[in-house]
Amino acid sequence: MKKIQVNGVTLAYEELGIGDNVVIASQNRFSPNYWARLLAQPPYHYHVYLLVMRGYGESTHIYSQEPQDFTKLWSEDVIAFAQALGIERFFYTGHSHGNYPGWYMCFHKPEVLRGFVSCDGILQFHIPHTGGTSSKAPGFDIASMVGDMEKIRRHVYKVDSPTQNPDRLRRRKENQEDSIDRWMTMKPEEFFINNENFAVTDATSPEELDKLVRNIHVPVLLINGMMDPVSTMEEVLHVAGLIPGAKLVAYQNMGHSGLNECPDIIAADADLFFRTREHYIP
Repeated sequence: MKKIQVNGVTLAYEELGIGDNVVIASQNRFSPNYWARLLAQPPYHYHVYLLVMRGYGESTHIYSQEPQDFTKLWSEDVIAFAQALGIERFFYTGHSHGNYPGWYMCFHKPEVLRGFVSCDGILQFHIPHTGGTSSKAPGFDIASMVGDMEKIRRHVYKVDSPTQNPDRLRRRKENQEDSIDRWMTMKPEEFFINNENFAVTDATSPEELDKLVRNIHVPVLLINGMMDPVSTMEEVLHVAGLIPGAKLVAYQNMGHSGLNECPDIIAADADLFFRTREHYIP
């Protein structure tokens, strides 16, 4: 991986493709079938950067367990990363937790976004600086999983979208094996990052958040699995109905991780949106 110094930390990233049509994604890790990889290949030919969030992998690790607003830090890291590379505007995408920077930029730095593809990571209300995840998120004691192969396997092998499709099953197995390897080789400090703030705005109520969402003026595509227990269809429909000109694509046969089992489909969805995004602005 390449490395870059921004905001006082080192961030690791992969660079795929060339050109001015830049796509940036950030995650704590990228599966081998992460769909945005395909955007750098024919027929799309985007310039793709896969940025590893601070605290994880080959990026600078966080050793303090004191609560910090990592949602803001991860988002500001994306902005600083683009600036350091001379990228003025770009497309952003993320999956699950990787969507936080996208939503943050929609509210706080919209001028850098050409468009945002949110994948299985709907904007949810959280009281600022109280921490906590969605009550629908699969619960597990992360501290007890450090180095415990059996617990990690049970977590990784949970399935929320049954399929008989051989290509999906093959990719699912590849992704699961990669996840197990990643979990087993993670450093202890990667398990204990204490994010105190899962909000990307200062909204103090769901109604106040809705008002802010109605004022998003970035082209947004929401892609969601209809079996997703974390980013539910009820929530995604609600948010999509508030964002001016938003586009929603939903797949009945996908759950929270289905997108990276069908990367070719999702890449095609994103490319179509990127090329036609001007039509989605009211």
